[in-house]
Amino acid sequence: MARIPRAKSANGYYHVMSQGNGKQILFEDDKDRIRFLNLLKKYCPLMSVTICAYCLMDNHVHLLLKDNEGKLSEFMHRIGLSYAKYYNKKYDHCGHVFRGPFKSIPVNTERAFRAVYRYILRNPEKANICRASRYPWSSYKLHGKRSSFMDTSMAVHLIGSRTSFEQFIAQDPDEEYDEFLDHKKPGRDDAWALRVMRRCLSVISGSEIRRMGREERKHAILTLKKWGLSERMISRLTGINRTVVRLA
Repeated sequence: MARIPRAKSANGYYHVMSQGNGKQILFEDDKDRIRFLNLLKKYCPLMSVTICAYCLMDNHVHLLLKDNEGKLSEFMHRIGLSYAKYYNKKYDHCGHVFRGPFKSIPVNTERAFRAVYRYILRNPEKANICRASRYPWSSYKLHGKRSSFMDTSMAVHLIGSRTSFEQFIAQDPDEEYDEFLDHKKPGRDDAWALRVMRRCLSVISGSEIRRMGREERKHAILTLKKWGLSERMISRLTGINRTVVRLA
């Protein structure tokens, strides 16, 4: 089957996500994380890519970046290949390290940029690891700074000073980010979601899910998430509180 061409950004900004193969751990220790960051430092200038925000989780990576010369695929290929060689040698591992092609979502508006910026830096909180400000493997502390591979000037322009930034990150990011994703996925509107709901759960409406018992409802919510429905969308169609949907 032919691969679907990547959606192109109108301004070069993308939210890029790369996951360990089979959700395997990508970073076993801090030396691994430093190695990955050093690869960003190496290849960003070579590929004319600048990083606006990053977050290295145990088994996946989030990047908000600007692809200045249309070399995103080559950039991610070099990063992935170099890190895989390092990882396989260090851990005597054989086979793929990353799960297939990386994912990229165009970030075409200022609102989308803000949503993605906050979403990426809030990842440790969403995973119940620690507060965003305390996580050492994201670019949280680099807001307002610039280096050979980092450029947060757009974020500073849209969000403001350090105080404004801290207040902005502290806000709940999910609704704005989910809305951005819902808008960007062709055909994934409420009508699509309702068709998925009816097909995979054999229900007529979302209210049936709301009336289910706790465990059955949790299973239904998890099923809908696996089918690609956002938390915001599930809450809207079922009437279930967003917090309940998030914690399912």
